[in-house]
Amino acid sequence: MLPYAQPLLLIFLVLGMVTLQPLVSYYFPEVGILIDLPLLALLYITCTKQSLLLILILGSSAGVLQDSQSADLLGLSGFKNIIICSFAYLSGTKIAIDHALTRFSVVWISFVLADLVSWILRVFFFNRYEIFNFTQTLTGASLGTVIGIFLFFVLDKILKIEDR
Repeated sequence: MLPYAQPLLLIFLVLGMVTLQPLVSYYFPEVGILIDLPLLALLYITCTKQSLLLILILGSSAGVLQDSQSADLLGLSGFKNIIICSFAYLSGTKIAIDHALTRFSVVWISFVLADLVSWILRVFFFNRYEIFNFTQTLTGASLGTVIGIFLFFVLDKILKIEDR
């Protein structure tokens, strides 16, 4: 693969997931509430140890694109994506996230933290009282992690990530 083609493929991956998210939410409303496909793509890019600058730019732009398709506060998803991807990137500097078990745990913790950060930001910025739904968060984190690990395996084979 060309050395400059991989970042372009990763950009198209994030754009594809941002495009796919409303379709999943429309045809499978229960799954669309639980899973965040652009966050899965960003966590994959983070796990492949790409440039932190690329991750931050893609996270903020994917978040703004997500917020433009929803009724949430503009910038809420971008801020959430930046926080979670930064956490995953920093955890990747301390532990080896190439193994399936560590990827599983990092993705699961990232999904739980993403829901928690999103809830905190909605409560502070919208100034309204919302109850944090633990069962929905744990179900969404588990479903997102299972789909994410399968997606990571397929994308590793397709993109032939060699630099780990």
